[in-house]
Amino acid sequence: MKLPRPQILWCILWVLFISIAYSDAGSGMGTFLFCYGITMVWGVTWLIRLIVYAWRSWRHVAMEHKSAAYWAVEPLAFILSVIITGSGALFYLRFMASRPALASYVQSVTVPEDLSMKWVGLYVIRETELLPGGTVRFITCESGLDDAGFAFSPNSSPPIVGEDSYSKLQFAEGWYHWHRSW
Repeated sequence: MKLPRPQILWCILWVLFISIAYSDAGSGMGTFLFCYGITMVWGVTWLIRLIVYAWRSWRHVAMEHKSAAYWAVEPLAFILSVIITGSGALFYLRFMASRPALASYVQSVTVPEDLSMKWVGLYVIRETELLPGGTVRFITCESGLDDAGFAFSPNSSPPIVGEDSYSKLQFAEGWYHWHRSW
């Protein structure tokens, strides 16, 4: 049995959307709620369809037989999106693909604070700060409450301002994942 094209297209688009949304330095609450809501509606709809199909099959109602692949493609798309986001592989790939552009951007920052939005590599830089000691940090994801981005501090750990937290990127010397909490 061939799978319906809309079902395959939906699964592909969902995996792509999740992969892009969760490959940034962080994800906003709006993105989380949107993804959670869509996943819940999609999952409940799939489960209702499966229950109706099983009930009709049990009652021997004349209908088209659907293969295991038909019922497995949507849960597999969900599992694949969870694995992709949980592994951090796309975060790594996106950062590494953008690293030359980010390094060039960091070298060009000369003002203490630049609030203009711009594309640098595969990221939208929303806010940039130049701190003492040559540390440059910038926000790539805003959620309204907490923001996330990167910091480049070649000589030492970046300074903690307010409730900031940093985690060193093991695959990029001098780079840190920056989480700013209000």
